[in-house]
Amino acid sequence: MSLSDSRPGTLCTMAPPSGPLSPLKKLQSWGKPNQAKKITPTETERCIESLIAVFQKYAGREITNSRNTLSKTEFLAFMNAELPSFTQNQEPGVLDRMMKKLDLNSDGQLTFDEFLNLIGGLAEACHASFTRAQPVKKI
Repeated sequence: MSLSDSRPGTLCTMAPPSGPLSPLKKLQSWGKPNQAKKITPTETERCIESLIAVFQKYAGREITNSRNTLSKTEFLAFMNAELPSFTQNQEPGVLDRMMKKLDLNSDGQLTFDEFLNLIGGLAEACHASFTRAQPVKKI
């Protein structure tokens, strides 16, 4: 079962951050209607909310673009502002090629799913780099 198949009130059916409930509050209230119990969000929950908020911060900046996708200009703004350590070390044209490769349906826009492919790929590369740098412990 994917997140999109889950019950109402879950992460995938929540209102945008500007709506009545933040993504974390929606996630915390899942399966607990009308309960006012305060739960401290976990690090993972905060990370998920942060990814959604960052995507929404850049998506739809251009008047002609949907609030649900990143245009090439919005993608470049995101990369330069949010991942400067990565973008400063790239050769010219790398970001254009990344956008093209991430845009699975070739519509010139990145959906949130396509954006997550970028985040996942970067996380995998960082994880691989960290694990290579750590000495192997013998048990």
